[in-house]
Amino acid sequence: MSKAKITKAKINFTKAKIEGLPLPEKGWTYYYDFKVQGLGIGVGSTGKRSFILYRKINGIPERITLGRYPDLTIEQAR
Repeated sequence: MSKAKITKAKINFTKAKIEGLPLPEKGWTYYYDFKVQGLGIGVGSTGKRSFILYRKINGIPERITLGRYPDLTIEQAR
């Protein structure tokens, strides 16, 4: 089971910033959007990038995958 690294820093999602995010050595690293609360993007060690929505459902933290970048655009994810 791989561990996910979650960054606390928020960034303004742009095409250039998302494509420039560093790949983790293993597993996934998650970055969160400055404009939309709970919207994040996961960057996998293989180079895959997926938009996620982080919410608490019934008090339990949930990470819901919205879709893969660039198939899902920043505007669609927001």
